[in-house]
Amino acid sequence: MRPLWFEFPSEKELFAVEEEFMLGPAILVKPVLQPHAQHVQIRLPQGAVWYEALGGARFAATQPGKPLTTAVHLDAIPVFYRGGHIVPRRDRPRRSTATMLNDPFTLMVALDKSGSATGDLYLDDGRSFAFTKGQYLHKRLTYKDGVLSSHAMHQPTGTPEGTLTSKLLIEKVIILGLPVDSSYSASSGGKRFSVLTGVGVDTRLAKGSAAVVRAVNLPVAADWSIHVTEGTASM
Repeated sequence: MRPLWFEFPSEKELFAVEEEFMLGPAILVKPVLQPHAQHVQIRLPQGAVWYEALGGARFAATQPGKPLTTAVHLDAIPVFYRGGHIVPRRDRPRRSTATMLNDPFTLMVALDKSGSATGDLYLDDGRSFAFTKGQYLHKRLTYKDGVLSSHAMHQPTGTPEGTLTSKLLIEKVIILGLPVDSSYSASSGGKRFSVLTGVGVDTRLAKGSAAVVRAVNLPVAADWSIHVTEGTASM
């Protein structure tokens, strides 16, 4: 959790923004702090493309003195993905994080203006210091030129390389920022995946548009690449 100016130090106007914050470098959160509020005003920093987390709609950065006004609801607060980042998440509602340990991942790929994005996926046992002895998994995720890749993240000298084994899977990939009036195909190692585009293709994006690669089921622990191309591949 960090203030906006931590990620955008060149924007002096953000130094006074105290009612928004970043979760890591990729997620902007605007809490609703006033009772009975129906709308809030949001400052979206310059130098980035932003995507509404609930709807998937794309927003440009706001200009100084001209915040974005958006409606708020009882079931959600305003949250935005920052273009250029990949955010792993687990989508199954559970009573605790302990019951989510075996759940698969969804990758949220929010493209920047150049159509690229990067991110990380880190795993350890979540309860011990075994990671100091290499019992962890750290993957680097990249999307560029229509290829989503996952590779082992090499560690600095003196840090043990991760050796954790895992049977967890990447279940689904949601790409924000592709033209949704086109059709797409996706494949990895000769395996083809179903790709849906348009409005309402994901239950968490009921109000917006995305390209959703379904039933991916690629191992988190393996290195892999998914090629996403415009147009439907011939069978």
